[in-house]
Amino acid sequence: MNKLLSLLFLTFFSPSLFAQERTIGVVTLDQYEKGDSLVFYNDDETAWLKFDPYYREDESSFSMPSNFQPLAFHPDNFLLVLRAQEIVNGFATVIIDESQNGYSVVNLASKTLKYVEWADFMSSVYAVGLSKENEIYEKPESESKIDYVQIEHIEFKPIKVSNDWLQINWTHEDKTHSGWVKWRDKEDNLLVDFFYFS
Repeated sequence: MNKLLSLLFLTFFSPSLFAQERTIGVVTLDQYEKGDSLVFYNDDETAWLKFDPYYREDESSFSMPSNFQPLAFHPDNFLLVLRAQEIVNGFATVIIDESQNGYSVVNLASKTLKYVEWADFMSSVYAVGLSKENEIYEKPESESKIDYVQIEHIEFKPIKVSNDWLQINWTHEDKTHSGWVKWRDKEDNLLVDFFYFS
């Protein structure tokens, strides 16, 4: 396997934990050049993790700390998605460990990262995945449930967001259908999966 990132500096502190709050959007990779670095900060403004996202074909091994588990991380495709809790004075608090609600802080003034609101982010992904527990509705309200929708082997295309509701389109038996699903619950748990590539 090719080495995908160059790890420049790593301290072995655990990321901070925060009380669960509803996230406001995501932070993703933006524009960067070879030699640019992504820096994740501790509460005391020291660097917790710093690495170069630039793809390197000549390097053969790479490992990230076990508590770096963002919403999505595919370095070979230059994809990094971190849920953002808040933005203050150009610094975003982001979830870097989805399993433990661990967070860090990133500087949005850096050209390497950008903030994207939930609605814009979801309209940019290729498709969303639903579990059997997801219920599909005709309208973004709980009283309009569609009785039956086959979800196996179906690609659901995100169309637009209305608060915690996501409008989706899908094709089944050569017919295009439309409906709404809840994409997160009141505790900010995601109820859909995101597929970034076709």
